[in-house]
Amino acid sequence: MVTFFSGKKRISSACPGTAGPVKHRWLFWLPSITGFAALVWFLIRVIPKPSRATYPCQRVAFPLASGFIIWLMGLAGSVVTFRKARRNFLRARYVVGIMFVSLSVSFIWMAMSHTAPKIVLAAPQPVNAPMGTAQGICPGRVVWVHDANATNEDCNNTYTPVEDGWFLPKNNNQVVIDKMVSQMIRSLTGENSDEAAWDALFKNFNKTKGRGNAGYIPGQKIMIKTNFTSAWGWGSDYPNINSTDYSIVKNSWYGTAETSPQVVLAFLRQLVNVYGVRQQDIYIGDPLKHFYKHVYNLLHAEFPNVIYIDHQSKTMGRTPIVPSATQVIFYSDRGTILSVRSDYLPTCITEANYMINIASLKGHACAGITLCAKNHFGSQCREDATHLHQGLVNPDGTSQSRTGMGLYRVQVDLMGHKFLGGNTVLNVVDGLWGGPESIKKPAKWLMAPFNNDYTSSIFASQDQVALESVCFDFLKTEYTQANNPTDYWPQMDGVDDYLHQAADPNNWPVDIDYDPENDGTLIGSLGVHEHWNDADNKQYTRNLDPVNGQGIELVNPVLDHYWVSITKCTVSAGKNNIGTISISGVMDVNANNLNDVNSFTITVDSNNMRSPCTKIFPVDGNSFKKGKYSYARTENRSKKSFKYVPATGKFSFIAKNIDLSGLSCPVTMRITIGDFAGAGHAGERIVNGLRKPIPIKLMLGIKNTLRIDSCKVTKGKDKLSIKAAIAVEHADVNLADVNVAVTLDSQTFTIPTGSFIAKKTKFVCKNADVNKVGLATGTFDANNCSFTLTIKETSVTASSGYVNLGIKFADFNESGLVYLP
Repeated sequence: MVTFFSGKKRISSACPGTAGPVKHRWLFWLPSITGFAALVWFLIRVIPKPSRATYPCQRVAFPLASGFIIWLMGLAGSVVTFRKARRNFLRARYVVGIMFVSLSVSFIWMAMSHTAPKIVLAAPQPVNAPMGTAQGICPGRVVWVHDANATNEDCNNTYTPVEDGWFLPKNNNQVVIDKMVSQMIRSLTGENSDEAAWDALFKNFNKTKGRGNAGYIPGQKIMIKTNFTSAWGWGSDYPNINSTDYSIVKNSWYGTAETSPQVVLAFLRQLVNVYGVRQQDIYIGDPLKHFYKHVYNLLHAEFPNVIYIDHQSKTMGRTPIVPSATQVIFYSDRGTILSVRSDYLPTCITEANYMINIASLKGHACAGITLCAKNHFGSQCREDATHLHQGLVNPDGTSQSRTGMGLYRVQVDLMGHKFLGGNTVLNVVDGLWGGPESIKKPAKWLMAPFNNDYTSSIFASQDQVALESVCFDFLKTEYTQANNPTDYWPQMDGVDDYLHQAADPNNWPVDIDYDPENDGTLIGSLGVHEHWNDADNKQYTRNLDPVNGQGIELVNPVLDHYWVSITKCTVSAGKNNIGTISISGVMDVNANNLNDVNSFTITVDSNNMRSPCTKIFPVDGNSFKKGKYSYARTENRSKKSFKYVPATGKFSFIAKNIDLSGLSCPVTMRITIGDFAGAGHAGERIVNGLRKPIPIKLMLGIKNTLRIDSCKVTKGKDKLSIKAAIAVEHADVNLADVNVAVTLDSQTFTIPTGSFIAKKTKFVCKNADVNKVGLATGTFDANNCSFTLTIKETSVTASSGYVNLGIKFADFNESGLVYLP
């Protein structure tokens, strides 16, 4: 009796003559019908247009079609050889008959085994044996943030009878995802605010590139590279995306695992609302793919001026890619492995000052895994990336012709190229909806801590090798032959060969020198690689030995249940520093915290503020209307208001006619709601934005403070121009009685005592001697905290780049960085 399995229901065929007619006889032919249909589909689609063979749908159809042909050949061969064996036995030719029986059995085995995976398994590798050089502020640190509440465990990811794709807002808790991204960047940098964390990331990146201690500057471009795997189609052929409006086609590819739009939204909110990046300075997209309607609508609603990149569309708000003028990436095999030697890259990548790579957590039939390195297969300008597959372990998804270690791996070129891995300020693996294969749907994971739920995780690191190593350990633990008999691709021998080579040039093949710019400069170590001790503890060498460990540190922070993120803060100051402050942002307050709450308490403070501003907002039965809290009152000529929407976590606070003396950055806002007690911080990029800094006169009489608004050196004319804001601790300073010294880099310009003359509240100098050779003209207004100075006819020798500028007089001695072109 033959037994078939369909889902959880077993269907049996009865022996003829004993149990009546056979039920569900058609199931016997189902594999053959499927294979034949795949063959017909492949031929119909590919013969008219051979490039369609690269489509993901054809990549799936091809193994089925080829398997059907093998099955057919095996079946036919077994029939023919069995008949020949029978004839020879009837003629007493037993030796020949046995030979044909053996052949028949071989053909039967071939026919029956064509669908079974034949993965060449990797041998166990040493654990906690790091190789390479760790990168980042905290070298080798990988942050893994997990919160099961981020995703809907009941999502079935189908479109019938009701649309329920994993990517829909109803299946993603945006407040939790925003908190996860916030926690991730803070944990990665060790900073206590989102803004400070981003500034640390950009400054660290620029230092490594020799650009000085500088963060993002308005006008610099940031490319956010996503993985939009399923949005394929070119020319007039759109198999998976409606060409009329770019909505998703409801077919078998609906819900393929890829970069989550909610994760991208969280990063946009961070970059724009928290760090102050201009929308028009941000590119988002997957250059090899299109931009889905549902993703565009979600992001564009909040960020209409961001540039949304599409493979070819210039309608519906998309911007098509433009190839670089020349080919800029040169593959280091030099034509011995790949079918091409070089590629063009889109200008949105070559002209970007920074890249953020947001890949997806998935297995891959050709590469074993697909993370940030493999995500760059979509960073070039062709219609597909099959020309790069020969650099992988399993180039065609079936033959595994390049297993083992020490072979050319194209991922190393991508990770080391100056415009790709070399220009990435942050590597992110979106693991909210981890999947078994690049073109398959997300699946629930069995391993702890997921325990048969969606992965609901975000991974990030400055060290791209360390990040890939950690995610590989996760994927290899989950996708085993026992757990996933059809998708255990991470087990292939050689999957992490590219990580060994990216970590340490000593692991390169003897005939390969990785030089993806083809300029004669070989890449060095791109990061650190190792495997964890075991899947239960998930510890790497820096976890086991924080002092002497040289490898990876996996940080899995406990999510802050008192999370407050300030996205906007406006401060204005009037006479006697009586002014207004307004703050808005997001907080994560559990609904249980709102039970039996009598009041909300808001406190605004900073390091130098004379008296913190504290406001109490009562809560009663009428406080919440339609699920929203709103309260506004005037008390002793001081106005206060607070609004809060529990469903979204958004809040806004305003206090008017309050004493703001000493308010400086960072501004701290503490919120107490029942058992909830959270704090958010806002620095220079948030408070009044980048164009209008916090009023420096709030520091007058409290602390010596310098803010340099502009510094210009006119070479050839020997001229130095400075515009700054100065607040002095002692308001009675008399510039007429002291000398003024200006230091630029290692050069000092001294304006002698008596050069400044008092005129009402100002001190003015005109053509005063400087170092007995130059002339200085300037004004210092103590009340309005302004300072201008021009020094000419003197040699200025400061080098270009970021240099130090200091101003000193009396007990005032402050300095700051300025950028000289």
